[in-house]
Amino acid sequence: MSEYKAKNYIDNGILDFILDLCSPEQWHPEKLKKENIPLLTPVGSFYSPMIIPPYRFEDIISGSKDKPKVIWFPSNADGSRKSWDGEQDTRFKAIDDFNAYAKDYDKRVEDIWKKDGANDLISRTEHPLWKKEEEPLSPYSFTCFVSKHHFGQSDGFGFKKDDIGLRNVQNEKIWLIDWHTDPSVQELVQIINKTIYDYIKAVTKGRKLIEGDIYYNPMREFIRYAEREGFDYDDISNALDIITPATHKKEKVGVGSSPLDKVVSGDSVPNDFKITINKDHKKIRFSRGTGRHTDWLSKKELSKLGFPPKFLDLIIRYGHFQKALATDKDADWMWMDIVKDVREYKTIQKYQSDLAKWCQTNLNMIENPFIKSSKVMGEQMMEGAFKTDTYRCHFKIRFEADWTETKQYKSIKGNVLDIDKKNI
Repeated sequence: MSEYKAKNYIDNGILDFILDLCSPEQWHPEKLKKENIPLLTPVGSFYSPMIIPPYRFEDIISGSKDKPKVIWFPSNADGSRKSWDGEQDTRFKAIDDFNAYAKDYDKRVEDIWKKDGANDLISRTEHPLWKKEEEPLSPYSFTCFVSKHHFGQSDGFGFKKDDIGLRNVQNEKIWLIDWHTDPSVQELVQIINKTIYDYIKAVTKGRKLIEGDIYYNPMREFIRYAEREGFDYDDISNALDIITPATHKKEKVGVGSSPLDKVVSGDSVPNDFKITINKDHKKIRFSRGTGRHTDWLSKKELSKLGFPPKFLDLIIRYGHFQKALATDKDADWMWMDIVKDVREYKTIQKYQSDLAKWCQTNLNMIENPFIKSSKVMGEQMMEGAFKTDTYRCHFKIRFEADWTETKQYKSIKGNVLDIDKKNI
């Protein structure tokens, strides 16, 4: 469990997020929403964003009740509807402009009420103009599907059996993680559920929950979910551990804000870096040139940089593979046993693609560190042989310890972190 108190989660909107996840009717006041906490179940899937431009506002003041003037955000120079160009900057500006217009509209309505003498509830109800008074649009909106109940907690709450579990929610922290680190849906869902699980532990101060506690059934649901999916919450990053820029823009790393600043300056290529793995294989250190290296970075510290455990596992495996190539330069065939091992081939490709994106953002890397080998290996099947591309990693990977099992390739599996087997 991450060392955070309940207040840390509340300050980051996690409680509001939870209340929206477990409330069938999300427009209820917060007090009523809290009554729905026993209905909380894990998130099963994630879709973002929930709303996209252009946004439509009907202005009765500038038009009429029967034919309001339609204002589009964004709009063309003549005020007509403008299609979204797909850029997040455009979406954020459109939402800001829409919210500002809506706020000003309500102020204009108030001014007209005052002018017309509509100073009480009845006269305002009878007035042809009314305020929108809608919740401002949020750029951090997305949609979640929540798991069904397994412990009867829907009884007495009016929860419909045909409820598909769709929840329209918002949380800046979760949205920024999705936007900046580009995780798979499965990875993000596990981060969300890990964060909620940790919040429950924090708010209940880790005490043993008994029947009747408000979080009793939710905790059972989250434990059941992890057991069903075959992972340990201790192996998953908490959203509060993951550092994302304060803005939605994807920008290169700024100097002085990250442990990686010691090795980042200008554009780079993979061969510029050496990655050293410590003796117990739980930390790594990036080096560049002479005398420029980071401190040893643990899994938790790496997670804060958007570098999940599966990346560390991949680097360790490629470290073993490079040791094999140092002994036999034609040992590309060993890539299947050392790097791929029991994982799906497409899983390895996804991990490599994700790590390459991380390198581009965090190390200003202009080349992919994972390159297909010029030699193509064949795998034998009953129908015949088919070809499978293998890869080489262009980082210089070194182990701090001088392992004696360098040539004992079959024993390597027992010395490698198989974290991602749980995530396949």
